[in-house]
Amino acid sequence: MVERIGISLGKDLLGQFDRLIADKGYASASAPHVHMDPHNCLEVQVLRGPAGTIMRMGDGLVATKGVEFGKLVPATTGEGLR
Repeated sequence: MVERIGISLGKDLLGQFDRLIADKGYASASAPHVHMDPHNCLEVQVLRGPAGTIMRMGDGLVATKGVEFGKLVPATTGEGLR
């Protein structure tokens, strides 16, 4: 089971964390998270990057133990597809 936690970080450590997130190409370190009932949550991950990488990440998330339902919805601006 994956648990979500909240933490407080000092300004310097938070800056390092933010730089790491940016260097990895992640848009954010957190995701919309809604408790549906006492036992189920809805979480949305928004990913940006190369299609193959995103597809592998999506497949991995959906296959994670404890995930009851998952769906990857790819989107594109269409730029560079021609």
